[in-house]
Amino acid sequence: MILVVFANVVLCVLFMGFFSLSRNVGIDLGTSRTRVYVPNRGVVFDEPSVLALSANGSDLLCIGKAAGEMIGRVSGGEQVHDIVIRGMVQNEHIAERFLREIFSKISGFFKFFRRDAVVGVPTNATGMQRRAIMQVCRRAGLRNVFTECNTILAAAGAGMYRDDLRGRMVADIGAGFTEASVISLGGAGSGSSVVHVGGNDMDRSIVSYVEQKYGLLISEETARKVKERVGSVVVEDESREVRVKGNDARDRLPKILRITSNDIAHAVREETDAILHAVASVFRETSPDLTSDIIDNGLILTGGVAKMHGLDTEISRFINVPVHVADESGHAVIRGIRKSIQSGHLHFHKMVMRSK
Repeated sequence: MILVVFANVVLCVLFMGFFSLSRNVGIDLGTSRTRVYVPNRGVVFDEPSVLALSANGSDLLCIGKAAGEMIGRVSGGEQVHDIVIRGMVQNEHIAERFLREIFSKISGFFKFFRRDAVVGVPTNATGMQRRAIMQVCRRAGLRNVFTECNTILAAAGAGMYRDDLRGRMVADIGAGFTEASVISLGGAGSGSSVVHVGGNDMDRSIVSYVEQKYGLLISEETARKVKERVGSVVVEDESREVRVKGNDARDRLPKILRITSNDIAHAVREETDAILHAVASVFRETSPDLTSDIIDNGLILTGGVAKMHGLDTEISRFINVPVHVADESGHAVIRGIRKSIQSGHLHFHKMVMRSK
């Protein structure tokens, strides 16, 4: 009797788990990191958008963090590939292997289910580029794939509502590019701007600046870590500093020195100016009524670069609008994807597709 009751309980739990398991998935395929969201489980993958192959390219060695750690350290001819550059998939075959490996890791016992997905894409993505991403995702094992602009998703992830009539503005500053849009009634308004300037460009500028000023050779990965620790876009009265290790540019011997936050501000000045002008250019196509709304509501900054010291105040000073950095700004897009799935927006996409 006890065994029968126990078996019934187990079957009930499995039955409920089976039907509560969502077959939807959300993907933020970013230049720096890829994040995957599954309802009832949360973000199940959050690692660098990198894949490593054997020297002949036939065997997949690893993806994500493990592959990222191989950059600059491989000596046996192994290949390390960036999946996304400037927000776009570079090699569809490589991207398919990358996504297929992720789905294999997160699916477990239920890997035989084909899932529907929402995927974030750059605001300026063409129809052909959207279709390419959709095809890659389908070949990797997904069923129906729906794309949505990153700025719209970031706006939702930052707390904006899709049905809000009043205009809001969001600037998403990531590793590969910066995109800014006016959001109204759940869509990107008449004003939008995308420039190929982001955190990776800042890293390269820091590498160049440190070599020219201090004669120290460092990697882009080291530059990124320095930027995250003491990065600033404005010169500070009391600068912060961090110890950096690298090679002397003259004799290539090991060398250690200290770099300040003011060094970073000087190094990334060109990128900062490009971001300021990209955000300001949005207003050229924005109606006075929407501009008035933005003045009242302010601009929301999202993306990994958004939290750099002084960036919000620099943008606010440049465009005369209050600027607010979203909480966990780097996760705004994946949070927007989560809201899109939870609110039934994915179901709406399916109904539209079936009606065509």
